[in-house]
Amino acid sequence: MADQDPPPDAVTGPWSVFGDNPEGAGEQYKHLHRKLFFYFESRRCEDPNELAHKTLGRLMEKYGQHVEIRDLTRYSYGIAKNVLHEYLRDKEAEKKYVTDEEYHSRVHTPDEDAEARKERKLKCKKKCLAGLSGQERMMLTDYFSGRGRSRQKRRERMAEQLNISLQALRLRVFHLRRGLKKCLEKCLEGE
Repeated sequence: MADQDPPPDAVTGPWSVFGDNPEGAGEQYKHLHRKLFFYFESRRCEDPNELAHKTLGRLMEKYGQHVEIRDLTRYSYGIAKNVLHEYLRDKEAEKKYVTDEEYHSRVHTPDEDAEARKERKLKCKKKCLAGLSGQERMMLTDYFSGRGRSRQKRRERMAEQLNISLQALRLRVFHLRRGLKKCLEKCLEGE
């Protein structure tokens, strides 16, 4: 009995993943396409319709390879996730691509504004550091000087000299740096 031909109106081949009768398969396809469309649209893809079709095409390919699919919707979302990753990777590659004209204009013309920004940033750094007490400037300098084990030993000695724990020293430095960062941002916005 199992070797009999399917009825003439039955869906066969990869499309049979959506059901055995044409109406049911068509409805299932539309329903799944609609879900996938919203999946891609909610992730702000440029052409969610194309990505939904691509996902369903891959689903039918897998089914044609006799892969067992227990939950059609869940399996489709797994494929959609992969399609989305490919789409995002391609979009990221597009952003990195630069035309020949853009490349030559960037390489051969110095950015005069960059020099001015660099100069302004340096001026603001000096201004903000001047706002710290001598002891605070010294603490920052000592805290970040040295490398590896010698840096760690220096920090331990600093904490001991200040009669505080190493964690308390870290917090002081953190607050000093945060204050410097805010001062720098404010200075750069003001000029």
